[in-house]
Amino acid sequence: ILYCQAMKRIFLIFFLTLFLFPEEGLAKRSLEDEIQDFTVAERAFQDHFYEFARQELEAFLEYYPRSERFGQAKLLLARTYLELGRPPRALHHLSELLTSETFQDLKDQVLYWYAEFHLASKDFKTARTFYQRLLEDYPDSYMVPYAAYSLAWCEEAEGAFERGEPAYSQFIERFPEHPL
Repeated sequence: ILYCQAMKRIFLIFFLTLFLFPEEGLAKRSLEDEIQDFTVAERAFQDHFYEFARQELEAFLEYYPRSERFGQAKLLLARTYLELGRPPRALHHLSELLTSETFQDLKDQVLYWYAEFHLASKDFKTARTFYQRLLEDYPDSYMVPYAAYSLAWCEEAEGAFERGEPAYSQFIERFPEHPL
């Protein structure tokens, strides 16, 4: 508890300092600023400061529309909205990423989180469709073990134990050393 309180104070002091000494304009923002801004937002998400992460990610997307990290920021913002319990906003950003031709390198992650959204919404059929799509279209993705496990979990959550048990067995056979 003390650690969390200390971290909140550090974040508060840091960001109050930023507001008291603002930069002279957006045109002077450098690559270093971009990296720092993304890192702050990412760290806030990792530390479960979701509202703060949301604010930082929205600012990042506004300040850096041509950033190489734009897609990552949008995906992280969608995940942040999921954590904040605001699924329509999460779905909005995930749908934009899913239909975009620009962010092909993130497509596997987008498919996974799109499926996770539907799993959390108890739309098991749609969740299974997107997990399966990830498994078929991106077999080398680091997300594959998570999608395979979630697919099995989805079957079980829906009450299809006869399909869930073999899916778990396949997961264990395919990824015997995976932490899941």
